[in-house]
Formats: sequence, structure tokens, C-alpha cells
Amino acid sequence: MGVMCKSDCNDLCNQKHPGGTGYCDGIWPYEMCSCAYPCGPPDPPAPPERNCRGGGGACDHECGDSCCNQRCASQFRNGIGNCEYFASSSLCTCWYTC
Repeated sequence: MGVMCKSDCNDLCNQKHPGGTGYCDGIWPYEMCSCAYPCGPPDPPAPPERNCRGGGGACDHECGDSCCNQRCASQFRNGIGNCEYFASSSLCTCWYTC
């Protein structure tokens, strides 16, 4: 804030930046009133944890990754899925919240 530090530093900070906390920064007698306050939008919510793994059936030329993902979403809570390809077949693997 650039103002010499006084006992009302916290109040000055809170007036200029609601929710802010004022504190004296520096070495006396050259302390300045500094202000810490939240800025910007809040952090986005974390994605749900998907700890469990399950099967969503077979993948083939008619049902690829997007189809598998839809199956998993409809069968499991917070389910997401993709096809895992093996030598002779592919399976829809689902990850979901337990």
C-alpha cells in the first residue's frame, strides 16, 4: 500500500481490499503498511477422484472410445472410459468414483 505503518494498518487494508489483512513490513522506523488479500477468481473445483476400475464391455468398430466413455458414464458414478487394445481384442475400461 506504500503508507507508513500505523496501528490502523489492518483497517486501512480492509477498506481498500475487503477481506484483506494488513501488516507492518520492513525495519522500524521505515516500516510500511503492506496488505495481503485474495485476488482473481477462486480456484476451480478439483476433478472427482476415480479410484475404481471396471469393465464396460467390448470395443469394436461400432463402439470406440466415445461410445465406451458413454457406457462408463451411464453405469458408474463419475465414470469415464476408453478402449484398451490387446492383440486380438479390445475392451472398454472404466474408471469411476468408489
